[in-house]
Amino acid sequence: MYCKSCEQEKALDDFPRNRSKSSGRGFYCNVCMYERTKKWRGENKGKLSKIQHKRYERLKVKDFG
Repeated sequence: MYCKSCEQEKALDDFPRNRSKSSGRGFYCNVCMYERTKKWRGENKGKLSKIQHKRYERLKVKDFG
């Protein structure tokens, strides 16, 4: 399978599973996906914090009523 980020042909096992794609795998290999996620998290610390807090509140209400 071909990684769109590093532009290399890699084994199918080198790609994360993604059931929404026709191939059942993501577009980026695990290494590239890790780097993209790391970069996004560094650039969006405030946004990430809000997302995590929102999720925490939603789960807290759901689990503890």
